[in-house]
Amino acid sequence: GHTDNVPISNERFRSNWELSTSRAVSVAHQILSTADINPARFIVSGHADTRPRAENDSSENRAKNRRVDISIVRGNEIDTVEERSIDELTVSPLANNPGDTVEESL
Repeated sequence: GHTDNVPISNERFRSNWELSTSRAVSVAHQILSTADINPARFIVSGHADTRPRAENDSSENRAKNRRVDISIVRGNEIDTVEERSIDELTVSPLANNPGDTVEESL
C-alpha cells in the first residue's frame, strides 16, 4: 500500500505507514474472500509516501500516489522476490510468459 505525502493522524491511523498497510491488508482480504488462493502466498506491505508514482505537487498527483500495487509471481519465484527490491522486478502490464511479473495499480 502507498499514500501521498500529506500526514495523517486520527483515531484510526497514527501515520501514513498505518494507512498504507491497512490499504494493502484490505485488498488482500478482498482477494482472499473471493478467490481460492493460499494465504501463505501473499506478502502484504505498506510503504507510506516513500515510493511515489508522481510528484505530490497537486491534488491529481497526490491521488495517483494513494494506491495499492499488486505483483503476481508465478511458481516458486515467490521465494526470490522476497529477497529482491521492488525496483529490480520486471514490470509488464500484459505479462504472459512464465516468470513475468505483473504490477497493477488500484
